Amino acid sequence: MAGSASAQTTELTVMISGGFKAAWDRLSPRYAAREGIQINTVAGPSIGKTPQAIPARLARGEHSDLVIMVGDALGNLEKQGRTLPGSRVELADSRIGAVVKQGATPVAIDSESTLRATLQYTTRFAGAVIRQSAQPDEASQLLRWLASPEVQKVVRETGLHPIGQTQPAGATQPIRQRDTVQ
Repeated sequence: MAGSASAQTTELTVMISGGFKAAWDRLSPRYAAREGIQINTVAGPSIGKTPQAIPARLARGEHSDLVIMVGDALGNLEKQGRTLPGSRVELADSRIGAVVKQGATPVAIDSESTLRATLQYTTRFAGAVIRQSAQPDEASQLLRWLASPEVQKVVRETGLHPIGQTQPAGATQPIRQRDTVQ
């Protein structure tokens, strides 16, 4: 497709949740320029009942070629038959941590069992091609690129938000889970 002046520009619509968005914002323009395509990004939460949530958008019939979201939520879309079987690609694991204000009682995440009891969802991000995609081959190619070592380096450098965006003012005691649980 890239380099063909007479071909119509391929457009991909990607629905993405916030945790992967910082990396996506750095990577998607690079991919679009390399492939000569247009990427329309639609951001929304992976879960929830809000109209902006990715599952709600898809249930209303909004178009998407690809979704990138929290793995458990993507699993729900897979069970509903909304994605192409076998198209799922694991993209990133987000390290889990918490911060508390100086002197406050720390949250209980010091063991795997307390961590699992404290958290409500996984922070593994994955992507899959939507069953009704107008461009399934191109969407699959984009997913494979996102999982490549070159891109994964950028994802690691950018970071995902659970630790990086949980530093509110006055929160001076980061609590990190052991690497064995990460």
